[in-house]
Amino acid sequence: MDPILANSKQSLWQIYVLVPCTALLLYMVKESYNPDFAKYSRVGAFNDLDPWMRATFFGACAAICAACLGVVCWRLIWPRTETQLSGITSKLFWGPGALAWPAIEKLAFQGNFMFVHGLDATRKKKKLIVNLSELDCPSGTVLFAIYMRRPDVLPAETRQAIEKALRTAS
Repeated sequence: MDPILANSKQSLWQIYVLVPCTALLLYMVKESYNPDFAKYSRVGAFNDLDPWMRATFFGACAAICAACLGVVCWRLIWPRTETQLSGITSKLFWGPGALAWPAIEKLAFQGNFMFVHGLDATRKKKKLIVNLSELDCPSGTVLFAIYMRRPDVLPAETRQAIEKALRTAS
């Protein structure tokens, strides 16, 4: 069987949050130099700071938001392969790694996440995390590919749902 490659599908909610946050923080940089800043501010900690320090703080926060926005745009324009089903490979930053088919012990699902438990090449326990909702490949295709290779690692209810779908399709 050919491997299935699933590329990341960047969601847009981060853009909807980061753009206004960056704009607001840049506005606060400008307002930090306003002589009446302390008059309209409700946070006493910022009132006592030098305008240059306030502007630096808000500017640093704006730079962090802009950097995060850049990462989101980068992943939107150039998606990367997140999951390869020639074994299971995950490149998500909180659960990266690869497990060959024989090394996979079980799969667990929670919401949109698939947790792949197994042993790596050094026989240490390894857990991969795959976000099924942020892939350009439907989750049914991914689960079917796993079912065709290792149906024993799927939870019973998932295996039964796939078998039921196969029976109704034929």
